[in-house]
Amino acid sequence: MTGPASDLNGDASPDRTTGGDVAGASAAEAAVPDRAAAPEGLDNVWPVLAKLTHARVGLGRCGSGMPTEAMLRFQADHALARDAVFEPFDVEAVRDACERAGLEPIVVDTQARTCAQFLRMPFAGRQLSPDSRTQLEQVARDRAAAGLADPDVVFIVSDGLSAMGVNLHAGAVLRSAVELLRSAGVAIGPVLIAHRGRVGLMNEVGTALRSASTAMLIGERPGLSAPDSVGAYFEYSPTETAFPTSDLPGCRCGTQPSNWPR
Repeated sequence: MTGPASDLNGDASPDRTTGGDVAGASAAEAAVPDRAAAPEGLDNVWPVLAKLTHARVGLGRCGSGMPTEAMLRFQADHALARDAVFEPFDVEAVRDACERAGLEPIVVDTQARTCAQFLRMPFAGRQLSPDSRTQLEQVARDRAAAGLADPDVVFIVSDGLSAMGVNLHAGAVLRSAVELLRSAGVAIGPVLIAHRGRVGLMNEVGTALRSASTAMLIGERPGLSAPDSVGAYFEYSPTETAFPTSDLPGCRCGTQPSNWPR
């Protein structure tokens, strides 16, 4: 037989008549770092680093791949991240949390009528539906007729890209924020509950309700280490001409129990 022989996997074995492939393989093996030759005690660092971050570090390896446990955990986290985007928004739970905190919840719609439209057309989530815009303008007129001052801040709660995060954490964050603001004498307006909202919605809501500022709790894009993350955004003096094509107000992202202040 002439030419290179085939092994059991159907791959060609090195041509031993020249020794070229063998030499190349030896050079490649020499270029691979040898964990056994690592500085003494380096392997003991990985458990310490793993406790300081949600990132996947020090997973180890099995041959040339990851250990089975690490691979299965990665696949499970990826599934959770996908589920977080499509999980239903529990509007009633958020409404109940607002009422328990003594707040007035108002449910509004954006121009994103479906989940697919929300994901593919971000601008639709930054605008109220015509009916909701009319509803908020009427609320502002009714408040003025009743002699109520314009609010210092209006909160918006939206599922955004992680209904899971908002369902789990928005109520607790909102209650804590409201307690602090009330103790400081801040006048809090109605709480808007918006399905399929984007951060830019703060402009139109603040303008319609004549609020001095707006704050938003919204589900953040889920990651492989945090499918339930909630972003907290704040804007002073909202106007409908501000960042019309993007979401750029001051923010504190990644609000979840694992990184709350202790």
